[in-house]
Amino acid sequence: MTNIAQLRAKAENTEQQIGGCVRDIVAQLVLPGDQRSDPELRSDLARLIALRKTLKQIDRDFDRQKGDVDRAYPNRAAAAGVRRFFRELHQRVWVNRNIVQMIRTLIAAGPRPLYPDPTPAHGMLAQQTEVTDAVFIALQQYLQPETQAPEAAAHGCFPDISLLPSRFAEHAHAAYRVMLARQGDRPIRFLDVGCGCGVKVLSASILFDQADGLEFDAGYAAVARDFLARSDAGNCNVIQGDALAFDGYADYDVIYFFRPMMTDEGLIALEDRILNHARPGTVLIAPYGMFHDRAADLDCAHVAGAVYLAGCDADEARAQREKAEYMGQNIVPPEHRRRAAKGVYAPVRDLCRATGFPVS
Repeated sequence: MTNIAQLRAKAENTEQQIGGCVRDIVAQLVLPGDQRSDPELRSDLARLIALRKTLKQIDRDFDRQKGDVDRAYPNRAAAAGVRRFFRELHQRVWVNRNIVQMIRTLIAAGPRPLYPDPTPAHGMLAQQTEVTDAVFIALQQYLQPETQAPEAAAHGCFPDISLLPSRFAEHAHAAYRVMLARQGDRPIRFLDVGCGCGVKVLSASILFDQADGLEFDAGYAAVARDFLARSDAGNCNVIQGDALAFDGYADYDVIYFFRPMMTDEGLIALEDRILNHARPGTVLIAPYGMFHDRAADLDCAHVAGAVYLAGCDADEARAQREKAEYMGQNIVPPEHRRRAAKGVYAPVRDLCRATGFPVS
């Protein structure tokens, strides 16, 4: 064999070994922290670093010998194939240059609360958030109709009331991490009960595979449909209907509601309807005190903040919270989260996407 042929064979063998090493590392990383073998992980990572060093050297060696390709391979097609192989090898070495740091991040990951610590009211981040929230609310008020439909008011529906977008983002992000911790293969479906003009639906579409809004008021529903269509959000839908009679709650994994009914009686009826139809384990986002006070009576368990689990007890909720706290904080859009990576490092990239850690 020529030196170039030997280099190619060595590169193929090295990448094959890297693939096995990566699979061994990921097999450890998917285990709970107390079940991992730290010595084995350290050994596998050291082996991966050594193999990657070998592959980089092969890449450099070919760069020095690439002028010999035509002499070693007189057939033009064969020479072109060799150049293509080493060009793609160089790209793989470059694209995956941060893979070891990604693995170290996964190894070192510890629990992080589902909600951030409160920022000082007059601190820089709080002030910036206040400005963003104010603009967001103004835009939402611009979108919505000037008056609520008389039929909606007679039915006991609140006009579109706005939870601050920064608060909604905190609740939705916490729910997102709870869902990541379940590591299921099915798409995650979100429902906003009383979605108004659809702004929260659009926000949720960035986190979840499908984001739907349920709205009684025909005027609000029409605005929401137009807004979401203009936003080019392909995973959103608006359902015009009565939340007190809706029979599709079991179709959703995450359900959000923020006092959509004006009276306590109407709100109790709505909560009962949701809980009687939602599947056990459904994640509920209910950021108001009355629901917190009734949660236990509704067979709901508190996870954290405004996040609850339907049909679960406190022990189940605590277990899910603890598992969710080990998820990363990176938001991976649904279309990327379910797109399988390719190549020998695919298991690491897929694990990062599935558990909320950045892919670099």
